[in-house]
Amino acid sequence: MKSGKAMGRDEFRERIKTKLEKLSHEQRVYFAWLCAMRALPFLSAEKLRFPYWKQYSKLFYLYGIFNALDIRKYTSSPNTIVKDIIAARKNTSAITAAATAAAIDAAANATLNTVTYAILDDILVETAIFAAENTCLAAAAATTYAASRTITSISLNTFFSSESFIELLVEDLEGIRNTETYTPLFDERLYGRAWDNFIDDLNAVGCGYWARLYENIFTNNFKVDQSELERRLFSVPDEIKEKGAAEVGRYLERLGDDFERLNEARIIILGEAGAGKTSLARRLVDINEPMPDPKKDSTEGVDVSLWRLPDENGDGGTNVHIWDFAGQTITHSAHRCFMSARCLYIYVYDGRKDTNNDPRYWLEQIRIHGGESPEILFLINEKTEYRTEIEKKTLKEEYPSIIDYRHVNIGDEEDKTDLKNFRQTVMDRVRNNPSWNRQAISKEAYKIKNELRTLFSEANPPAHITLDYFKVIAQKNDVAPERIKVILKDLHDLGICLWYGEEDIDEFDALVLNPEWITNGIYRIIRKGHNDGVHRLDADTGVRMLEGDKRFSYPREMVAFLFKIMKIYELAFFEDSGDIFVPGILKSDKPDNLPVFDFDKSLTMNFVVKRALPPNIAARVMVNRYKDIYDEDLLWRKGAALRFKDGNAEALIKEDGLSIAVDVTGEDRTAYISSLRETLKRIFEDYKGINPELKYKVLMPEEMERELRGAYVLPENTIASQISENLGILQPDIRKLIDLFPTGAAYNILVVQGDMNNFGPVTNSEIYSKVINSRIKSTEIALHNCSINLQGDLNSLADGLRNKGFGEDADFLSEIASAVEETEKMNNEVPAEEIGDELEKKGLFSKFKEFVNDFSDENSELYKKTVKLRNGVEKAKKIAKVYNEFAKLIPGSPKIPFV
Repeated sequence: MKSGKAMGRDEFRERIKTKLEKLSHEQRVYFAWLCAMRALPFLSAEKLRFPYWKQYSKLFYLYGIFNALDIRKYTSSPNTIVKDIIAARKNTSAITAAATAAAIDAAANATLNTVTYAILDDILVETAIFAAENTCLAAAAATTYAASRTITSISLNTFFSSESFIELLVEDLEGIRNTETYTPLFDERLYGRAWDNFIDDLNAVGCGYWARLYENIFTNNFKVDQSELERRLFSVPDEIKEKGAAEVGRYLERLGDDFERLNEARIIILGEAGAGKTSLARRLVDINEPMPDPKKDSTEGVDVSLWRLPDENGDGGTNVHIWDFAGQTITHSAHRCFMSARCLYIYVYDGRKDTNNDPRYWLEQIRIHGGESPEILFLINEKTEYRTEIEKKTLKEEYPSIIDYRHVNIGDEEDKTDLKNFRQTVMDRVRNNPSWNRQAISKEAYKIKNELRTLFSEANPPAHITLDYFKVIAQKNDVAPERIKVILKDLHDLGICLWYGEEDIDEFDALVLNPEWITNGIYRIIRKGHNDGVHRLDADTGVRMLEGDKRFSYPREMVAFLFKIMKIYELAFFEDSGDIFVPGILKSDKPDNLPVFDFDKSLTMNFVVKRALPPNIAARVMVNRYKDIYDEDLLWRKGAALRFKDGNAEALIKEDGLSIAVDVTGEDRTAYISSLRETLKRIFEDYKGINPELKYKVLMPEEMERELRGAYVLPENTIASQISENLGILQPDIRKLIDLFPTGAAYNILVVQGDMNNFGPVTNSEIYSKVINSRIKSTEIALHNCSINLQGDLNSLADGLRNKGFGEDADFLSEIASAVEETEKMNNEVPAEEIGDELEKKGLFSKFKEFVNDFSDENSELYKKTVKLRNGVEKAKKIAKVYNEFAKLIPGSPKIPFV
């Protein structure tokens, strides 16, 4: 291609499509992978550490992209095993789809530069097309077109020629078609600063493994080690994958070359109370096990039993942990904490009931917690001669994870043929599932795992062992001292044992816990608290609730630890009195005296789902925003009245059918609804198979509201896209055009407009004013969030220093935390041009300078004492990062130089 005339997109696309039709299946897939790889470094066209995702989700989404690229490379080989391909695609489909949805959503609603927007809109979309198992030709064509669009848009920058890059893609296509052993070439000069930015960004977010991997692949002209590729795809347990790219990389590095098959699987049994779940759990382990007494043996929360399933030849085998979940609604909020990866789900349908027995609730809970990838066996427990009819085809279309339906009378003592056949199906699924039987663990961790399993599976198992005893077990298995806590962390992530480091709960640094002790205790507290009508608990109350347990003891000091774990799982929060408050066991009916907001002065947003909400979303909001609670009488299980900061805004949150509705009123309503939006988005991020649509009540002139007589609601994406084009929206009922800029400003909906980075060219002075106000509000929210996080981190470090006897240094950090709070208040009250002078007058700048000097000097006493703490270096780095973000928003503030 001559450089004098750039090839148009349509021309390029048609040319590529024609050539693709002449390639084999494997060649198309390889070309699609190569295109995506060539475009990948442009995710860092600007060195911003992948800003289009929230901090808490970017590693999750980065792994979705990396994993999808690995799948594409794996499937370009004619020697791949079909069942492995299907398993790999299935396991990554949910994470890739989530990454795509979130990234495109971010691109539409954040102030991104053109390059980043193009990459998100193209590279991730084509990745999702492939992960969704569209035809290979469509995937390859989409990838190529995506790469051309990305490169064309990057030509807005001056560091390379888009024509040269497109020419390279055409050469790739010709080479793959005509050369059996084609070697694509890597030229770092084509990327300009983007290449170094990409590697730096990966290292900056903890993805050093991936930075080294891609450096090696690119500099070796896209050569990929097949054994390493397979290890990335099949050896990493799903629990580790769910933690994102950084943890996957660290796990692969720790795995090394000497590892064992993990040989651990879970069966999770769900269904209504009385459906037969406990009977099935027992008869899977032993088909002749007596049926339980429904009056004595009803599951209170979750019963866990171990089924040692040998391989078909009788050797080795798999430890299958059967989790029998209670069917009572009150316990469902805790299921989220223990429904995990590497699971076969069995849904038990009560064959005696014809009404109020819709299986969709439970099937939707499986999708919410496990995404699209879990396998579901649908068992109809036929307790009578009447054979229940199920809309099997319809349910299978709605829930493709259903792999089989079985009619079984679990309690039939005379003919167990159906039960035996079902049991054999379960054994076959566990033994042959490719997503489990190739997952690996280091040989050292494998030995320790087996010893802990034996210890925790005894008739009277311990609730915990000390960290010192764990070290004895590790050293007995030839584990080097420096690797002990690394292995402990892996076993924690896999659920073999639980260990909470100092950053979570100080006391647990010395304890390694039996997971069943925790699950049993939490479910009993929730059940008993509900039955007793008690949602506020002290340690003595907890002891009474847990006394007399059949397997475990819960002394007073350990109950206090259990409460702290409930806080970590966002099931409860601590009050100033030290009591624990469990919103999920509040009364289900709303109170009578809820506040009523003026329709004209309130903002409303709704998170809407299609089938079912995860249990107790409102309760999790209360846990996250417990400081906003001002009247306990205005709380109930499905909602709360809350108050923001200094009382300048109030909110009413309600679970309403298929939505979470949030109404906010008051002077700071924009800041408050923006803050609550982020809280809810983070909560929904925890659920794999759900992507709620966010809708807002549109602000309209008074005459339009009178004519419409009610709220007019639009999705966030619609509002953002209309604003980006400087367009309003036609209200069909009254045929009038609604200006959406006031709505965008009121809800702080940020958009990309025109070709500029932020709101783009604006000519109307009134609209421009609204845009500026929205920007100011955005800055206020960012400053507030930085301030809260920084104060919390500084006070936490101060507590750690104080516990070690460094009281003077602890007091200094507490003073800095107070200075941060005072600075934020001043920034909200003093005009921008006067803020520097006021900070100087009050001596706040000098305090910050003293802090910066001490914190950046490795020879200072503060620095030396900080690094002596457990995880002290990591805490210091985190504080430095958050402080520098805070300093960016306060003109003239000193920065910590080593971040």
